[in-house]
Amino acid sequence: MTTGETAILVLIILAGTIGPWAWIIYGLIRASDETFEPVYQPRTYRTSAWYFFLSIDFLVVILLVALGTFLTLLLSRPLKISDTTPPGVVYSIYLLLIFLCTGLACYIVLLCVNYWKHTKDRILVFDPQARTLTVHTDEDEYVISEEDIERVEIFSNENWRFLYQYYHFKFRDGREMIITNKTKGAYAIFEFFKNLPLHSHKRWIPTIPQAVQMN
Repeated sequence: MTTGETAILVLIILAGTIGPWAWIIYGLIRASDETFEPVYQPRTYRTSAWYFFLSIDFLVVILLVALGTFLTLLLSRPLKISDTTPPGVVYSIYLLLIFLCTGLACYIVLLCVNYWKHTKDRILVFDPQARTLTVHTDEDEYVISEEDIERVEIFSNENWRFLYQYYHFKFRDGREMIITNKTKGAYAIFEFFKNLPLHSHKRWIPTIPQAVQMN
């Protein structure tokens, strides 16, 4: 590996370790504002494509693709391997790293695309005086009080680094609604309504089935 290649690899590693932590801190500050403010003052949240895609997840995808591409370019050329290291071991490690980078990037992209379909049309309007939440979608409008919610099914991968979860609300009038954790203001719902009947389910890949629709 040349000096230039080593420098590029070091930069990628540093960006992959320091960058996400800085972005996580920023995200926590932003999430805090979106969680507690609606309890005390009226707030309206719209999830733009810019807000959704400009996230730590896509930063990680870019880094993974860059690292995977870099390792693939290295593997396409003869590697300098010491006499004491079996060539098969070195190539296996490179292939494993490429596979991991590609697999994790595809995992994140798959979930992002799936969640965007159930996030892009959601507008959340909190009214602390009336203690109601109004959710506007392309199909319907929901004016919800805590007594209207029969139960909430939470499907999550329970991975704090790449958390993906969605909330399947079931109402007493028979209607249903999906809110993802990528929806701006989603966390405020559980601070706004304190006594919701929650039922959690862990899924390694918590994609939202096409059969789950808002009725």
